Amino acid sequence: MKLLFKIIIAVLGSITLLFSASIEKKTWAPVMVDDIITFIPYKKSIQLPPVVEPANSLVLSSGQSQVGIANKSEYEYYKIYAHAGDVVKVDLHNMDANGNLYIKIGSQASLDNYDCKSDNGGETHSTENDSCSLVLDTDTYVYIAVYAPSYGCNTNVQHSIMAHVGSYGDIGPYLNDIQKINVDENKTIYSLTNKLHFPVVSFISGWSVDVQKYNALLTYIASWGYNVVALKETDHFNVEQTAIKIKLMLDTVRDDYHADTSKVAVVGHSSGGGAGFYVMKYIKEQGMANTKSAVISLDGWVTYRMHVADMNELNASTMMMQFGGNDGVQDIGRTNDGRDYTMMQDSKINVSIFNSLTLSDLKKEYIIIDANEDHHYLYGETLDTLNGHEDLLSPIDTFLDYTLHTTKTEELVDQRDDVIYLDYNTYHYRCDDAWGDYCDINNPAF
Repeated sequence: MKLLFKIIIAVLGSITLLFSASIEKKTWAPVMVDDIITFIPYKKSIQLPPVVEPANSLVLSSGQSQVGIANKSEYEYYKIYAHAGDVVKVDLHNMDANGNLYIKIGSQASLDNYDCKSDNGGETHSTENDSCSLVLDTDTYVYIAVYAPSYGCNTNVQHSIMAHVGSYGDIGPYLNDIQKINVDENKTIYSLTNKLHFPVVSFISGWSVDVQKYNALLTYIASWGYNVVALKETDHFNVEQTAIKIKLMLDTVRDDYHADTSKVAVVGHSSGGGAGFYVMKYIKEQGMANTKSAVISLDGWVTYRMHVADMNELNASTMMMQFGGNDGVQDIGRTNDGRDYTMMQDSKINVSIFNSLTLSDLKKEYIIIDANEDHHYLYGETLDTLNGHEDLLSPIDTFLDYTLHTTKTEELVDQRDDVIYLDYNTYHYRCDDAWGDYCDINNPAF
């Protein structure tokens, strides 16, 4: 009887080695009670199996989609070769909610010490899209381990994996999957066809600027695996109406295009950059952006209807990007009635906003680019207008990837100390409003 017991234990041990260490597995343990073998349920964590030889992995090509094996409980291994400076982005589609994606740099290391692990959102959907990205500092193979079991209602679902090797600032791998929908003259959606549960980037234009002016930038962002909803800011700084419109567009991409509205970035330019903070606060209150969230203000202006306390408590990763070098943009423009004016995007505004984002676990960065001294540097209707704009595109790529996907931790940039504050007697745009005074960066409230 004891010999039989040992045999059963050995067989069960060899079976359980097929399962993953990263997810606790409920199984059955044999126990001897009065010479009778019985089984009790227990949970056990098993170490991830190592990648030993390159031959154990299926070679992927950049942009190649590989269909995985359905109804499997063991790991699948892939590899792709990349060079120093390359970004390796791996997406796993139609994965069961219990699955996971791991990436490891190097040839002999065990995957239990992975460089990137996807953040499974399986509590929300029955099938998932997961993503990992890494930036390489050497020429090497990148190994990919996929644990994508099929249980219950998903037994007939086949997952697929795609690896893309490129660079931040280049067009992404999903350009040909973009479907542009002009909802009306002020609203545009860039959806990813046949792609489930990708994150969403909502975009707010500068004051009364047509969304088409930003078409190249928005197409570019969508090409990296984001559903994009874009709104022309027409409410004359009535940010409550702007927030409601963005929320309704997020409802649409969630319900009609299967986007994942638990992972949302709000990106805005000029007045839209300032409005983005209230919009993020509002959609969080509506139950969206509750898994991952980010705000990107591109040469933005003051926030609206956000008290200092609101800014202090906003839990969203934030990137402020200042155009025009260290002293900001100083354009000579012309008003609608033909008068000249000096347009200055006062850097005190962005620095004060940045200082007010004090939540302890917040990830934030302040980036300064030259942008040809042009507040409208990001305008462009066709992709070729983005040529030479890597200074704009690469930080946006990197930050969206860092905040909306799980990536290898990047060092965030903070260039506040490089800002030059110019004290002008006249200023075309105010740096204070009823909700806050952004003129004094030394104001202790900020």
